[in-house]
Amino acid sequence: MKTLVLAGKEIEKILTMELAIPAVERAFAAHGRGEAVMPPKLYLPLEKYAGDFRAMPSLLGGDAGVKWVNMHPENPKRFRLPAVMAVYILSDPETAFPLAVMDGTRLTSFRTGAAAAVASKYLAVKS
Repeated sequence: MKTLVLAGKEIEKILTMELAIPAVERAFAAHGRGEAVMPPKLYLPLEKYAGDFRAMPSLLGGDAGVKWVNMHPENPKRFRLPAVMAVYILSDPETAFPLAVMDGTRLTSFRTGAAAAVASKYLAVKS
């Protein structure tokens, strides 16, 4: 078996908001029905480096994954790097084989925008 590796620009070629919004809506609904396992974020403080790592695992249906994200506010100034970066690993829960390693920063951007769209759909005040 081969692991798929996707960088940010490659993700943008295949993921659109038209795909992300209904996927996030389905995931929220599944979570509400108790069909998803999503433990609280695990924080790894990196005081020496003025930042932290966060691990966010989840299981939904036949898919298991974890997003590994950082928060290093000094990165832009000190290293010309983003303050927040992420990697997402999608694994087969039966075998643990890593199916894909993806740029989690781009995935997060799409998920955040899609979550706002779903929230607006259900929480907007009817006029």
